[in-house]
Amino acid sequence: MFYLFDGSNILHAGAFRDQRALVDRLASFVALQGARGVVVFDGQGTEEAQGPLEVRYAAHADDVVERLAAEHRGHERVVIVSSDRTIRQTTGQEVSHVPAQRFLGE
Repeated sequence: MFYLFDGSNILHAGAFRDQRALVDRLASFVALQGARGVVVFDGQGTEEAQGPLEVRYAAHADDVVERLAAEHRGHERVVIVSSDRTIRQTTGQEVSHVPAQRFLGE
């Protein structure tokens, strides 16, 4: 399973004090699932790996999430966590989508 997280979207949907708190939570989630993932934030920052979770930054995070979904959907199950309708509509039916609020609630 390959998770793609829209970092800024999830950060604003939850009660996280900062990006580091969100990254820690997502890294724990991915590890517990036995999966791997990428969280992409809008803007600039230091890219890193925290266990099975990669942290990336881009001028337009949505573009990176869409590209990664397209690259991986043919050979592994891809789940996008974002409430952004544009991402959810353009990645195709082979990709699962979970709105940020629902993901945080579960």
